[in-house]
Amino acid sequence: MSLIEEFRAKVISDIMSMPNMAYSWAHFRSCLGSHVSHPAPTPAELFSLGDQLSAAFRSNRLPTKAGSTTTQAKEQSEASAGGSVWEGLIVWYLNLCLAGSRSVAIKKNSHLPNTVRESLKVIISGGISLTEPDVLVLTFDDPRVDDPIPLAKNGAPIRTSPIKLLQTLIDSSVLADASYRKKVTVINIQCKTNWNDSIQTPMLWNLLYASARHLSGSSSSAVLPILKANSITFGDGGNYIKDLGGYAYGFVTVPTNEKGASAYTSTSTPVIRARSFTAGHYWGKASKPHICTSVKEFFNSNATLLSSGLIPGEGFANSFPNVNKGVFQFP
Repeated sequence: MSLIEEFRAKVISDIMSMPNMAYSWAHFRSCLGSHVSHPAPTPAELFSLGDQLSAAFRSNRLPTKAGSTTTQAKEQSEASAGGSVWEGLIVWYLNLCLAGSRSVAIKKNSHLPNTVRESLKVIISGGISLTEPDVLVLTFDDPRVDDPIPLAKNGAPIRTSPIKLLQTLIDSSVLADASYRKKVTVINIQCKTNWNDSIQTPMLWNLLYASARHLSGSSSSAVLPILKANSITFGDGGNYIKDLGGYAYGFVTVPTNEKGASAYTSTSTPVIRARSFTAGHYWGKASKPHICTSVKEFFNSNATLLSSGLIPGEGFANSFPNVNKGVFQFP
C-alpha cells in the first residue's frame, strides 16, 4: 500500500476501535448501508451518505457511563460520548470519500506532522491557548505520499508506523526547504452535536485564524484594534499558518437540539453566525437553502484545498490501488 493509504487505514482503524464507536458501529452500518448498493456502492451513493449522517447518529443510543446516577450526570455522559462519536463518524465519512487521494481526515492531534501542529498554535500574551481541533483534513501535494512504504533490508515490512513515516516525510521536507509548507493545506473542522450552544467559540477561532492567514510581511502576530500589539501569535517554532499552502475553518453539526432542523430560519442567530466560516458550515442532512448545507458539499466548497481531480467516493467504490476498503467495515 501507499504511504498515504497506510496512514488513512491507521486513522480509520483508530476511529473504529474507540469504545463508543465500536459499540455504535453495527447500528451505523445498518442505517447507512441501507442507502447504498451491495456489495459494490457507487461513488454517487457514497457521496450522498452525507445526507444520512445526522439520522444515523440521532437514532443511535449510547451507553451511560458507569457511576452516572443523576439525570444531569447521565446527560453529560451522553453528550460527551455523543460528541466523540459524531467526530468519529465525520472522519469515517470524509475518508470514505477521500480514499485514493492525497487528502486525509484525522481526529488525533498526535497524528499531525509537527509542521502542522505548530502552525495551528495560538499563543496569547505568552501563554498557549488550547485550540486543539476536532477534525483536520490534510492535503499533501507531494507524489512521494503515493509511494509504497519501503521494506526493511531483509525484505520484511518495515516496523515503523505509517503515522511516523508521514510525519517524518513532511517535517524533514520543511527543514530541507521552507517553501515546502506550500505543499500542505489544512482544513480545520469543528464538529458539534449541538448548534445553538456551540457556535460562538468556533466562530471566534475562525475569525482569528482568518486574520492570521492575511497577515502581511514576515510577522506572525496579529494586531487587533481591541488588543495590545503582538499579544496574539499564530504559530510556533518557525511554522506559521500563513505559510501553509492553504487553510480554512469549518463547522459541522447534527444538530441535536429538541426541534432539530425545523428550529432554524435564515435569520436565526446561529445561522447568521455560521455564515462566517471560511470552509463552510454543514450538517449531516440534505441541504436547506439559506440555512445549512449537507456535509457532502464540503468537497465541492473546498475543492481548491483538496487533492486535485478528486471525485468523492471514487477511490473506494472503484477499488483504487492501495485503498484498504476492509478497514472501513462497509457496506
